[in-house]
Amino acid sequence: MGRPAHLPIKLILLPRLGRERAGSLSQGMPRMKKQLMTACLFAAVLAAPAFAEDADVLQSRLNQVNSFHASFTQRVTGAEGGAVQEGEGELWIKRPNLFNWHMTTPDESVLVSDGKTLWFYNPFVEQAIANWLKNATGNTPFMLITRNSAADWGQYNVKQQGDSFSLVPKADNGNLKQFTINVTANGTITGFTAVEQDGQRSTYQLKSQKNGPVDDAKFHFTLPKGVTLDDQRQ
Repeated sequence: MGRPAHLPIKLILLPRLGRERAGSLSQGMPRMKKQLMTACLFAAVLAAPAFAEDADVLQSRLNQVNSFHASFTQRVTGAEGGAVQEGEGELWIKRPNLFNWHMTTPDESVLVSDGKTLWFYNPFVEQAIANWLKNATGNTPFMLITRNSAADWGQYNVKQQGDSFSLVPKADNGNLKQFTINVTANGTITGFTAVEQDGQRSTYQLKSQKNGPVDDAKFHFTLPKGVTLDDQRQ
């Protein structure tokens, strides 16, 4: 069997998932929780005059595409620049709250939002976590891109340089140090990078993006038979 997935989805989840209920999970779950904490990398932007225009441009560009499918490659490097992990997968988004992030290699993992519940599934350990989407933090790159909310962006200072937008959190109280997203004038996302406080960098390159309707079935998650569910929607 392969090693458990080091979820690139540092980018997505709720910081508290890894802290509040670690003792309640089976042996495999702490590993998943760590992955989910690592997923706390996707964030928001701005409200200060010097950066407001750039934030408006970013939101306007993202608003041009309401749903899309793309494949992606992922590279995680440590503070010293050494490779930690490389992988690839597929991504489906339908704004404001639907997404399906499917990491296929080196290890499979799935993160799905059906608009109400956020599902994280790790086939390797045959376990899944369910949490209310409303409890998901807005300071992770994935939630930023999916919601594209002015309230989220207002938490960051945004600086534009061509098609590249650099976001730095206004509050220094999270794992995310900087988030950069590359999006063209027609709203196509070509890539994004998240840098954590410890210097770890996660870089994603999107390719073959197809803008247009996405089947709602992509955003429904059915718990596979034999999989243990940690339901945190209590």
